[in-house]
Amino acid sequence: MKLKSLSLLAIAGVVYCGLASAHAAEGAKTAQKPEQQQAAAKGATPALEAPSLNLKVPIFSPQFAQFPVAMVNDEKITLEELTKSLGSVHEDMTEGKTARKKDFADLLKRLINSQLIIQEGRNMGLDQLEEVKKAVGSFQKKLLRETLLKEQVKDVKVPEKDLEKAYREETREWQLKSIIFEKEADAKAMEKGLKGGKKFDALFDAAIKAGSAKEGGKASEFITRENIHPVMLKMLLPMKEGQVSDVLPLEKGFLVFRVEGMKSKDDPAVKEKVHQDLLTKARLKTLENFRDGLIKKYAKKNKKLIDKLDFEAKKPGFESFLTDKRAIVEIKGEAPVTVADLAEAIKAKFFHGVEQATKSKKVNKSKEELILQILETRVIEKEARERKLDKDEALRAKVKSYENSLVFGTFVDKVIKPEIKLTDDELQAYYREHAKEFTSEAKYKLDAITFKTAAEAEAAVEKLRQGMDFKWFKANADGHITESEAVHNLFEGDFVLASDMPESFQKTLTGAVTGDYRVVAGPTESYAVYVQEVSPLQTLPFSVVEGDIRKAIFFKKLNADVESWAEKLRNASDVTIYADFGQ
Repeated sequence: MKLKSLSLLAIAGVVYCGLASAHAAEGAKTAQKPEQQQAAAKGATPALEAPSLNLKVPIFSPQFAQFPVAMVNDEKITLEELTKSLGSVHEDMTEGKTARKKDFADLLKRLINSQLIIQEGRNMGLDQLEEVKKAVGSFQKKLLRETLLKEQVKDVKVPEKDLEKAYREETREWQLKSIIFEKEADAKAMEKGLKGGKKFDALFDAAIKAGSAKEGGKASEFITRENIHPVMLKMLLPMKEGQVSDVLPLEKGFLVFRVEGMKSKDDPAVKEKVHQDLLTKARLKTLENFRDGLIKKYAKKNKKLIDKLDFEAKKPGFESFLTDKRAIVEIKGEAPVTVADLAEAIKAKFFHGVEQATKSKKVNKSKEELILQILETRVIEKEARERKLDKDEALRAKVKSYENSLVFGTFVDKVIKPEIKLTDDELQAYYREHAKEFTSEAKYKLDAITFKTAAEAEAAVEKLRQGMDFKWFKANADGHITESEAVHNLFEGDFVLASDMPESFQKTLTGAVTGDYRVVAGPTESYAVYVQEVSPLQTLPFSVVEGDIRKAIFFKKLNADVESWAEKLRNASDVTIYADFGQ
């Protein structure tokens, strides 16, 4: 497939020949700043610019990922940033479709606008706000942990023999010969006879003949695990062909069965599910071992102090632990885990109230679990830093991108949103102009008499229109049948939205009023429909939709104000676009 390309004006540091062409000259003109273009228009001679050349590159080429498509006050927007923002456009292109040139230009404009607002937000110090710094720090730590953990499980695989065994067990079916006794004593008597060497079939036949038991099911049929009670399945899984079960109590009676046969069916979907389940378990086991190794490597518990801590004691009381800086776990080269850290974790776990959890004696029992959670987070972060993952360029780029999104959002929340005002006149005008958007859908309360043919339904409607009582006629009409499950819900006495009905009903009921009779014809059954009640299409009152209108106008103004702010910043900034989507 031929990927769409864009033309990039690349500033070349040293080019000695071949740059006097009209194409290159036009490129240099494109990269001129507004004041230079104005000077040229007036006949002034602009300052000598570096030579330039046009390059055509595939948009999704990794070789050009870091190539700048624009510069915003000395900060570049790369081709990679552009392609990552394409989303569905990229997906369409992989299917052989071509994105419009305007899509790329508009997207680049949005990226430039965002960058301008982010830069302004940084100039205002929004990136130094405590809530922003805290959120960025939490994101970075989370990303560090995830990156390290993904590295540990990337090569984990499920052995083929383990997969095959689990798959066969999951798809296994059993053929059973079973007998159900009414009394436990009779079931135990059969069990005793089996242990004494008597044959299953002989004891089976004798119990049936004596009337003390009945056959449990057809021995010729195979049953799947979905149809077997969990208690019985647990007993059945390790059994082999020919084996007889112990006595199994049922809700009514006592079961004894013999495995007559087993087989496994082929089901690729089940096999994939089994594979994913096994892979998840294997990965979790790998991560648990990795975590335990790190705890052993970096942490040392003060077990004596941990055991001594009583968070449920009335004195000194739980609140005192929240300021207790005693170390319960030392971590090499890091701040220790303190009593206060553990107390905060307890408070977070029992957010509905520590006091209630104390009464239930749940708090002290949670100590070891919560210490493990705290240690897991701390030692994994430490190991990630030891491996210098925090210096990884890709990870740092993700953190920077997240920080940028917070700065942009904070700018919008603190600078733009407070200036947006909505008036009653605007709300009412929007309500009038968009009245069609604020209508309730027509709904019907229906009943029907079902027939095999349209002719029978038409004849029935004619009689109903002449005054025949509907209820009596529905019970006594010749040739009436029970409606199919597909339409049964239409006739249960509740209102049904028109859009929830089959198309044939929607068309037939258009314009119907309360008390009407209509014929709905179908390929296998037709209906004499009684329209018991109609709630027609109507405009919702302003009070009901005011909230939606406020949101719609607010976000329209918000988008316009973001554009306006970006335009102001752009006029006061140095923005150079190298991408030319016109070719």
